[in-house]
Amino acid sequence: MKNPDNLKPRTPFKEDLKQASVSLKATNDPEKFYHLDSAPGKIFRPMGRVYPETTQEHVREIKEVFKGLSTHGINIPQVDFVVGELGWRNTPKLIAMVDEIKGKNLHDMLDFAKSAKEKEFVKNLVQDLFLKLIEYIFSVEKNKSSFVRDLYKPADYMYGKARGDDKDKLYLIDLDPYFHIFSENDKNDDFKERDRSNDLLTRIQFFSKVILYWEERLGLRFDKIRKFIKEMLNTEPKNMPAQAFAFEFKIRAK
Repeated sequence: MKNPDNLKPRTPFKEDLKQASVSLKATNDPEKFYHLDSAPGKIFRPMGRVYPETTQEHVREIKEVFKGLSTHGINIPQVDFVVGELGWRNTPKLIAMVDEIKGKNLHDMLDFAKSAKEKEFVKNLVQDLFLKLIEYIFSVEKNKSSFVRDLYKPADYMYGKARGDDKDKLYLIDLDPYFHIFSENDKNDDFKERDRSNDLLTRIQFFSKVILYWEERLGLRFDKIRKFIKEMLNTEPKNMPAQAFAFEFKIRAK
């Protein structure tokens, strides 16, 4: 159903949001992105319907999850949030205002690296990212914390600069709110704990397949990753992520 001409989306901005001229492989859905002429360098992205009584708590949870990524060296663009009506049904939505990253998608860098120098650079770049994500997963399990469910594909990352950067960095650009929220109160609920653990295990299985796929595609082995998994398995043999990664990579303890 088309948007009737007499129903224009109302947003909290003084001018109309316009379809952004960006296409991010991470989403395959460029319609989700908007821009404002008065705010160059910013991308505006709806992040789902919100309810007034829970909006502040929802934003706090999102920021807390992003903070957890940052502590493990996973860069997040500067992001702020507003609530506004978007779409012809005029439903209130949380809108993320994100710094645009100018650079190259990591998936494309892996695909199109030509010289031996380029291949070595991007290999180290993606291996370091995968290691940080594995460490993030171990931290999530240790702290029984909320986590991002969808951040394990190279296409989710851009290597480039945000406003104010003097050198290129790797940024997570797929900021869809696919989170597993697990509160302090949930830690006393056996059902919710099993659900959290099972969801994290599913993420580990998927992520392992991503790593193995890129090893085969690039014709190499990420030795640092295997070494780290083996060290964790020997140090904490009953740790769920250690067991799960070891199973996927066919790694045995000493």
